[in-house]
Amino acid sequence: MKKDDEETKLRSCSRVCLSAPVTLEYPDGNSVVTRDGTIFDFSEAGMSFYMGTALEKGVNLHVHCASLWDLPRASTVQWCAMKDLRCYKIGVSFESL
Repeated sequence: MKKDDEETKLRSCSRVCLSAPVTLEYPDGNSVVTRDGTIFDFSEAGMSFYMGTALEKGVNLHVHCASLWDLPRASTVQWCAMKDLRCYKIGVSFESL
């Protein structure tokens, strides 16, 4: 079985590939950081996106994509992988609504 097939079996929701801008907000000490990224794929349970900054697993953040939702969604970083010198692919799970 291919690795992609194995990963698909482990997912609770099917994912849809999409390229769309996303805005992220997360705490950093006493301030809130706002960053922009690009969605790679998403589902009802979570999404992955690319951005120029690494995020640690467990960071709580709000993600907003105007083309998908009216309001930001509370999320938690599940993983972060460096793809290039200044490009990281990050996976988040959505908090329950």
